[in-house]
Amino acid sequence: MYVRRIGEGIPILFVHGVAGDHRMWLPVVRRPVPGFKFLLVDLPGHGRSGGKPMEKVEDYAGAVLDTLKEELEGGTLVGFSMGGGVVASMYAMEPELFRAMVLVNSTFRMPIIAHYVDREDLCRRIYLSRRLRGLCVREMSRVPEEVFRIDKRAAGYDLLHLTYGVRVPTLFVYGTLDTLVRRDMVMESVRRIKPSSVEFVASSHMLPVEAPGALRRVLEEFLRRHYGINHL
Repeated sequence: MYVRRIGEGIPILFVHGVAGDHRMWLPVVRRPVPGFKFLLVDLPGHGRSGGKPMEKVEDYAGAVLDTLKEELEGGTLVGFSMGGGVVASMYAMEPELFRAMVLVNSTFRMPIIAHYVDREDLCRRIYLSRRLRGLCVREMSRVPEEVFRIDKRAAGYDLLHLTYGVRVPTLFVYGTLDTLVRRDMVMESVRRIKPSSVEFVASSHMLPVEAPGALRRVLEEFLRRHYGINHL
């Protein structure tokens, strides 16, 4: 499994969404933060990773833990969209390993997107900018059909039963212009998890790409607060 590492210190794992790869996080984390090590993964079958895409977020979670478990102790999990289901599953599998979670335009129960039959339709739903929609379509055209098809199925999951087992601070970051994930679905998970909080950012579904500065500020404040580091 391909992993890009940025910085040294407390591990912060970033997991991408449907048909994506680690590059979606670079606008947010390209610059290191003192005291933290960012780990950006390409899930199996994505980006620079080998293997095949997986049918369930739980399967992706197991694959990431098999590769990185020893490197993640005391860290924070950050997942975008489908990646939120991956990190939620990772926490459920190894709850003593992690200190916190962040779900970006994601929640513990995600809508089924398999009925979005083509890449162009999905790109229209996840970006506001016409320019970025065009870039999305071109980027998606490079993704193998098998990856796109299987990820669409994996992204429609229901993990609400896991919310009652969450015992670490969990932050939900929600783009108020998201037309894929509804606000009420996010708030459903927020109400079930104690302690949890939510931050709202003016953005579409692709918040890490359309509002990377705002997301970085939210993440830095969350990490500073929960790790007691004051020099971010």
